[in-house]
Amino acid sequence: MIPKIVTAVEGLAKDPYPAGCRKLPSSAYLWRIRVGDCRIIYLLIFRSALQMDLVLTVLY
Repeated sequence: MIPKIVTAVEGLAKDPYPAGCRKLPSSAYLWRIRVGDCRIIYLLIFRSALQMDLVLTVLY
């Protein structure tokens, strides 16, 4: 399971909106992806059109 989570997190650096991602209704910046039984909650902070920060939490 861990390799799949690592692959999914690394993929967020290339595409912060992968297929199956869901926006959480509680915030304008929180998103969720599922990896098996795990949920990866991440926050996108845009610094400019070309730069963003990604803050994430993995829930199991």
